[in-house]
Amino acid sequence: MNRKILPALILSMALVAVTPARASQAGSGTVSQILTIAETNSVLFIQTGTRTTVPTCGQANPSRWAIAAGTPFGQAQLAVLLTAYAQRKQVTIVGMNSCYRQSDTESVQYIVIND
Repeated sequence: MNRKILPALILSMALVAVTPARASQAGSGTVSQILTIAETNSVLFIQTGTRTTVPTCGQANPSRWAIAAGTPFGQAQLAVLLTAYAQRKQVTIVGMNSCYRQSDTESVQYIVIND
C-alpha cells in the first residue's frame, strides 16, 4: 500500500472509532403535558419541536422526553424546563440517544431556552 495512503487510512479509522453516537435533537418548540413519576423519580414532558432522529427505544413516544428529577443535575434541568414553561418560551432539547430513565422515552442531555 502506498506510504501516504496508509497513515491517512489509519487516522480515518481511529476517528471513526472515537466518534460518539449522535444524540437526537428536537428543534425549537413549546413544552406541554409535564408528568411526574414517583417510582422512577422522573419527569416526562412533551415538546413540539421537530425531531432529527429518535432512538429505537423511544419510537412509540417521539415527542416525549424524560428527566432524572432525583439527581442534582436533573433538578437543574427541571428548573430550566419549568422556567421555560411558565414563561411560554420555546426550547430546544438534545437527547442522550438512550431511554435509561424511562424505557419508552428518550432521556434529556440538555435543554436550551430560545430567546
